[in-house]
Amino acid sequence: MNSMDSSVDADATVIGSRRAAPREGFTPELPVKIAANTPMAGVPAEYAWLEKTFGAMERDWKVDLRSLGRNSQGRTIETFRLRLAGGTKVDVHFDISGFHQLG
Repeated sequence: MNSMDSSVDADATVIGSRRAAPREGFTPELPVKIAANTPMAGVPAEYAWLEKTFGAMERDWKVDLRSLGRNSQGRTIETFRLRLAGGTKVDVHFDISGFHQLG
């Protein structure tokens, strides 16, 4: 992927990046915040952040599991369990409250 602009809807922005706080995204209490109003904008933003952080999907990492829940602040969190190329499993948490609410 050359740039986030080529694959993410203009209405979505990823707040945070590889250069942000090292723990951002790695605990439910400090998720990567996705600023989007719809899943059509938000989901591509999640995948863009994953590719920016971990490399190319299917080559450098694969999604083993996606799940929804709430964190201790009551925010809607989507968790991706990734399997990295070397076999390491990593959980990444996104705050998707802007475009998805649990009932």
